[in-house]
Amino acid sequence: MNIKPFGEVFLERIDRIEAEAKKVGLNLTAICREAGISRATPDRWRAKPPKTIEIIELMEKIVKDRRAELDRLKGLKSDEDK
Repeated sequence: MNIKPFGEVFLERIDRIEAEAKKVGLNLTAICREAGISRATPDRWRAKPPKTIEIIELMEKIVKDRRAELDRLKGLKSDEDK
């Protein structure tokens, strides 16, 4: 079994958050603002991952919620077109 180190997994999560955010029209600055952290924080994390990942989970939730909201709105728009 190949287990990745925490730091590697952590950085992958930050990259995934940023990529998913772009897909729903957000940038990392907006995600950080909504999560209540400084925009410089993810950059510091890339240099040295923190000991906790709670804020990353919050950031992932923000992007996930935004995607669900956009999907819901697209569904409403499709219904209006009928």
